Amino acid sequence: MATRIVLIGFILMLVSHPAWGQIYSIPFGSDGNRIELDVVNVGETKSNTIEVVAVSYPNWVRFEEPSQRLNALNSTQQSKAGFTFSISKEAPVGTISTLYFEIKEGDTIVRTKEIRIESEAPKQFMLFQNYPNPFNPSTTLSWQLPQKMNVELSIFNTLGQRVFTTLFDQQPAGNHTFNWQAGNLASGVYFYELKGASPNQPTLRKTGKMLLIK
Repeated sequence: MATRIVLIGFILMLVSHPAWGQIYSIPFGSDGNRIELDVVNVGETKSNTIEVVAVSYPNWVRFEEPSQRLNALNSTQQSKAGFTFSISKEAPVGTISTLYFEIKEGDTIVRTKEIRIESEAPKQFMLFQNYPNPFNPSTTLSWQLPQKMNVELSIFNTLGQRVFTTLFDQQPAGNHTFNWQAGNLASGVYFYELKGASPNQPTLRKTGKMLLIK
């Protein structure tokens, strides 16, 4: 589910802050999120060239269009600047980040606007298909955690023999990747298994299959 944020900004005077200090939680790895910024000309003269620009934001935020140019506004007239964005799975869960917007009249920065957001944790424990697949000699395994967990990643051959294992202590909620090197192994099918353990919770387990071709 996407998030819609509606804020008010004014040109030619100080910006009011109806949600000052509020932190907006954005669903993990989501797209279609929306920021709407109402711009009101409270001056006595017409404003001909108004632009609202997202000027600073983390690299895990991706705007469809980072700037919006508005039509001329007469005195007391209002218009809306809308920004649609997604957040990648690389977003750090629970870390507060600030998006900065500039409201410009011509070449003059009239006012800036700050919006504080954070990524929610994933809802599920998941293990994804390795990439590339088939592979030679390395491939990337990725998974997501809904909370902090101790994680064990193991790889088995078709005989059920464990050919690799590694442990990750207290991995935080969010997305994680691991690059596996299989240069010393023979071609064939391999199975990978991910276990996640947290206090007072049953161990979670996911498996996948991959193909090594040399």
